[in-house]
Amino acid sequence: MLEIEQNSDDRVALAEVFARDMKDLGQAIAELFQVLAVDLRHAPTFRTLVSLYDRAGDRDRVARVLTVLDMLGYSEEAERQYLTNLRARVAGRPRVRGLTDDLRDQFVLAPGMQGPFLEVFQFVTEALLQYYPLTYVGETPTPLVPGENPALTAAIDDTLRLFGVTADVVLATKVPGSTMSVEAQPKPVVVIDRSYATLPDQELRFLLGRCIEPLRGNYGLLMRLAPSQRKEVGNLLLQLLLPESQREPAAQEFARALPRKVLKALEKVPLSGSVMPDATDWFVSLGRACDRAGLLACDDVSAAVRMLARLSGQELLLGTAGEVALGAVGEGADLVRYYLSDDYHRLHLAMTGA
Repeated sequence: MLEIEQNSDDRVALAEVFARDMKDLGQAIAELFQVLAVDLRHAPTFRTLVSLYDRAGDRDRVARVLTVLDMLGYSEEAERQYLTNLRARVAGRPRVRGLTDDLRDQFVLAPGMQGPFLEVFQFVTEALLQYYPLTYVGETPTPLVPGENPALTAAIDDTLRLFGVTADVVLATKVPGSTMSVEAQPKPVVVIDRSYATLPDQELRFLLGRCIEPLRGNYGLLMRLAPSQRKEVGNLLLQLLLPESQREPAAQEFARALPRKVLKALEKVPLSGSVMPDATDWFVSLGRACDRAGLLACDDVSAAVRMLARLSGQELLLGTAGEVALGAVGEGADLVRYYLSDDYHRLHLAMTGA
């Protein structure tokens, strides 16, 4: 840990050298992001980023860095006041467009998500639904009644519009995983545990974005599988990428039941390189895409990480002032890095026209 801290201090010092006279500002910022890639608790890095973005006149990114600094519990009074002022400036800035396919592909989908696994899954989704039917969505599932919860209804309408998805919403108790994204006819369905229906608005929007992204991408089945089932499906998809003669017996049996046109399509799925893809990594990338979509829906990284803590049963990691033990909240650290990234900034600019 001491070695990491010393290396972080050295990179911050180097960034300050690059930033002199604003000649190598981009290189300076790149050095600081090298620190954040391994050490999200190095307060001098955040403060130097604030200074550089401030000098560049990039107030949106100043606000994001200050938000993270405050979330980690490192902010001083002057920094908190500056953040309050910045938030007041951008409050109510509307999005001028929804999430297009191009923006989603470029800025929301996590690295490693697209590729042979996703392509094979899209070909065999209908068959997998027969193997993994939805048998339980919770106790007393009830469609959301218009007017029953105006705040929830408004959040749902906004989020569905943002993602360009049409879906019904059902409330239930004891929902497995607290939420479910369900392919259904004539419309897909989002199932939410009733205990979450009265959450603070931004946490609720993160939850909704996280549920709606799998419907947008047609992979809701994968996100509701149990860990053992994910392992099974991952191995099956891997087997389907192999020539028929190399597949395990169970995969051969599954393939024989597929329509001929699906089998022909599977033969054409390209593989890049000699190393087979890793299904575990792929499932991680799916989850990260859902988290990124949730962040887009709420644009509040503190609310997003709080919601991740709730979903994983780790509310005790939330401090009294909202500070979060990032290292212990699943994908929280990755989501914070995404929030600070160029990709999220460009997505924000594209959707607000700022």
